[in-house]
Amino acid sequence: MILIIFLILDTSGNLFASFTLDELSSGNPKTNTASIGMEGWSKDSSQFWGNLFMAIDVRAFFRVIVSTKQSQTYDIMNFPFSRHDYDLNYDTAQIVFSDYPCFWMLTTLRNLKTSGKIVSLYLLDLPGKKIQTISTTIAKPFDPSWIDDNNFQYDNPVVMEPE
Repeated sequence: MILIIFLILDTSGNLFASFTLDELSSGNPKTNTASIGMEGWSKDSSQFWGNLFMAIDVRAFFRVIVSTKQSQTYDIMNFPFSRHDYDLNYDTAQIVFSDYPCFWMLTTLRNLKTSGKIVSLYLLDLPGKKIQTISTTIAKPFDPSWIDDNNFQYDNPVVMEPE
């Protein structure tokens, strides 16, 4: 059995906190064999964010609250998340993302461009699991990014009105 441990060191290089993969995945069998990806720190360094992924499939996000040395995990497997096209706000625990697919082969990308597939952009509040459709387009990514805690921007490819 392999035990994966995620360590956080202080500025002097001393151990500050440690978490097993089972702790970061909250014991979920669909994420407790995942790999750990790094996301980033909140502006005030009070939270560190990471993700749990398997191949190109992000299954959950986690954050470590520095003041309590506790982790919180947010399962996203029931949402149409694409690892290719998202931005996580480390301060508000909101993520703006699309369902634009990831590709391994250029021919698949070419096929998507001619497919007419509808791609949607969403805003998800991770703690509340509240999702909102922002925009839709045909077969193009949005490349979203947060400007500040309340506003984000995205490319505006041929937009369709949400139904």
